[in-house]
Amino acid sequence: MNRFSVRTLSVSLLLLFLSLSVNCDPLTKDENENRLKTCGKAIQSKVYQGREAAQSEAPWSVFVNVRRGDLKATQYSSIACTGTLVSSRHILTATHCFAEISDAGWDTIIEATHDPSNCRGNDYVIEDSEWLKRIRVVSNKKRIARHPERVTLLGTCIPRQIASGSRAAYTFDDIAIIDLYEEVEFNENIHSACVSNSTIENKNGTELEYFGFGLNPKAAGEAPDPAGKTGTLRYENIKVFKKNYIFTLPDYYFTAANPEHKTVTCQGDSGGGSVSREDGRTTIVGVLSQTTCHVVGASIKNATELYASVGFYAETICEHTGICASSDRHEKHHKDYVRKAKPIRTTEAPKSRRLNDQMQGIPDGKRKSVGRRRNGGGARRRRSFQGIVLSCVLFLKMILRMNM
Repeated sequence: MNRFSVRTLSVSLLLLFLSLSVNCDPLTKDENENRLKTCGKAIQSKVYQGREAAQSEAPWSVFVNVRRGDLKATQYSSIACTGTLVSSRHILTATHCFAEISDAGWDTIIEATHDPSNCRGNDYVIEDSEWLKRIRVVSNKKRIARHPERVTLLGTCIPRQIASGSRAAYTFDDIAIIDLYEEVEFNENIHSACVSNSTIENKNGTELEYFGFGLNPKAAGEAPDPAGKTGTLRYENIKVFKKNYIFTLPDYYFTAANPEHKTVTCQGDSGGGSVSREDGRTTIVGVLSQTTCHVVGASIKNATELYASVGFYAETICEHTGICASSDRHEKHHKDYVRKAKPIRTTEAPKSRRLNDQMQGIPDGKRKSVGRRRNGGGARRRRSFQGIVLSCVLFLKMILRMNM
């Protein structure tokens, strides 16, 4: 075998190996078209003082927890947020669930820095695996995903002016995308919402619904109950209104409140989606950014909620996720895209959840053996994949030695 052939074979094997590496995967054209047909349709037909809701009422709503501090520590603090499933592997939530505002802009809560090298155009991308291990996603009080593949903070790498003559700053966009490593399995309690594609859907006077996993304070402006019910899904109805600020609110935000002034979103509700219902479909219109629940002395009568307009970011969401308003929009950003297979990663969705639906109806005496057989098969597949990778690496080393 001549040197050219050896090098060609080496490169081919290397490309084959790299093709098995991790890649964020937006929806394919077919997946997006299927999403457009099924999103927001219920399979089965924490907000302050809002009523508790069944998970099947809002199967798109998920609880997002971000752990702070040393991952090995037994005691730690965490950030609680709400998110919205918009596909089987994408969640919309708020930037401030992962970053804090500083003079320089948004600083991630772990490194406490804003590293310009992580900017992809206007958006900030977190791909550090150790960082992402801190994130888990819960639905119906059961973990459905953890250790996502990527978090993208939209618009946080471009300075904006919130009012004419004001200083441009990086602090105003507050919407993020979580790319899950594996797909979540849909059922009556887990399903995606449709995605708004226009700011018209959050025009003044629009009536929306909000579901969130926030804490419940005893009164407006008071601290949440220490025995808090984080992880309990609650509901409120809201109406978009035009609040009189000293400046004109930009198009990427809108304000809303409960029209009866009886409820207000609170700590833990951040990142959750305000949704519209039309023709049996549920569409996420806004992502909760700020609330007046925590303001000392605030009253529910004066409560205000600030939402990031999903319609404003529709094109950016399409670009990052393949979740697009039409096939034409998908083709613009993902022409000829083909999804690649990824190796199984055991730190993602728990095996117990994967088996639940498949094991329904199996007698109790057989559950254990079925689970063991399934788990054993998974282990064999992982060992097989690891063996293939190791063989490729060893073979490459041998060829490279021959080529010297």
